[in-house]
Amino acid sequence: RSMFPIRHSCDGAGSWTKPELLRKFCMKEKELKKLSRLQLVDLLIESTEENERLKTLVQELSDELENRRIECRKAGNIAQAALQLNGVFEAAQQAAEDYLNEIRQQTERAAP
Repeated sequence: RSMFPIRHSCDGAGSWTKPELLRKFCMKEKELKKLSRLQLVDLLIESTEENERLKTLVQELSDELENRRIECRKAGNIAQAALQLNGVFEAAQQAAEDYLNEIRQQTERAAP
C-alpha cells in the first residue's frame, strides 16, 4: 500500500485547488490511478514546489541554529573571561592590600 500526498479538493472542471499544507491527505495507489495525467502532473509540480520550499526552510532553520550556537559559545566565552578577570582583579586587590599592610608595618616599626 503506497501512500502519496495529493490535493484534497476538486472543482467542477476537474482542476485541483491548492490546499493548505496541514489539510493535505494521502491517497492509495488505486486512487492515484483514477487521476488524469494533467492532475498527476499538477500533483507532481505541487509536490516538487513543496519539497523545494521545505528544503529552503530546513536551510534557513539550520543557519539560525548555527547562529544561536555561535552566540551561546560567545556568551560562554564572555562569561568565562569575566570570571577570569574577576580572579585577576581579586588577586590585584589582595596584592594592593598586602602592600599597604607591609607599608603600615614598616612605618610602625620605624616610628619611635
